[in-house]
Amino acid sequence: MDAPKLHRKIVMAAWNEIRRNIWFCEEDVFRTDFDANLPLHSACHHGAPFEIVKYILERNPEAVRLTGVTESLPLHIVCRPLNSTASIDIVRIILHSYPEAASIPDDEGLLPLEIACKHGASIEVLRALLSANVSAVSKYRAHGFQSVDDLWNRFSNGDRRDAFHDSRKERHRVKTNRRIVEQATSPSDLVSELGHLWACIELLSWARYYDSVDFQLPFWKKWRVVHALAGSDSHPEIMKFALKLFPTQIFERDEEGNLPLHIASPNLRRSECSRSCCYKQNLLVDVLVKACPETARKRDRAGSLPLHIVLMNRNIKSIGQVDLLLQSYPDAICMKDPRTKLYPFMLAAMQKKFTGIETSKLKEDNRELSISFELLLKNPELVRIGI
Repeated sequence: MDAPKLHRKIVMAAWNEIRRNIWFCEEDVFRTDFDANLPLHSACHHGAPFEIVKYILERNPEAVRLTGVTESLPLHIVCRPLNSTASIDIVRIILHSYPEAASIPDDEGLLPLEIACKHGASIEVLRALLSANVSAVSKYRAHGFQSVDDLWNRFSNGDRRDAFHDSRKERHRVKTNRRIVEQATSPSDLVSELGHLWACIELLSWARYYDSVDFQLPFWKKWRVVHALAGSDSHPEIMKFALKLFPTQIFERDEEGNLPLHIASPNLRRSECSRSCCYKQNLLVDVLVKACPETARKRDRAGSLPLHIVLMNRNIKSIGQVDLLLQSYPDAICMKDPRTKLYPFMLAAMQKKFTGIETSKLKEDNRELSISFELLLKNPELVRIGI
């Protein structure tokens, strides 16, 4: 009750009363409550109407640059309002006043785009945030998750915030969404909530793949969502769903002569995850190989096989990450990469940069040599060739 009058009215969602008496609250726009939040923070949190937020921001424009008790800027807060979804008008007016906010993480290390995806923001909000900071879509978190993963997980696994996690309504929604995903077989099934989800996924995939939100391609290029998902290191479940909708794209080569498997091979899932169990997860490469084992035999424009491309990835952690490629095309183990003139076991061994690395570090991490040795065991005759 010690909070300024404007704060109390915002918490009570007394919007009409604020409109009638807003001139009497003019000084309150500069005053913080007992949680060190300004009225702009409270208005964003409680889903205040646009005209009230606009009034507060016009009276105190510096508030958009200040954090509250949770070290969150108003843009962070408006992306996760209490009982609603982010307002595109409020997001736009905040970004207009302080566009740099789209590149600033909150106290949990999340960018506004990540927060918006976790809380089911509209595609207009996502587009506005991407326009302010397109690089946010490429950010990995501690366990390798990206913004697009949050969209998919919220739709198929539920909203994990507040009291909704255990509610019957939320469980019913998730069960219904999963059934819709299972039954969808073509683009014509992308309607209602599933249609909105897919539009958001395509938006994020486009921004990640082309590093832009400009939805115009040269006339000789064609938009292929499976290729974009492969190049965006997307969630494996999203790729499985995309292959159901667009099954022929797995055989299509893009303008650079690459199949989706060639594009996905340099991008191993959870590339920045430090947990040793991450490589055991379902990899994007595995999804593509299982969907069409024949693509493991196809070379890219430079003549490299998918196995060669994967082994040149510095994020490879285990021989298990190439098992499906080897099972689909065992002869690849004895084929040289045309660009480097090296066999697969040599490609794995050459990944470590020894220059400038301490001896203790070399002893700690010998994954490359281990992978090289296991590849060599699959065809020991390669040593005889060298001799």
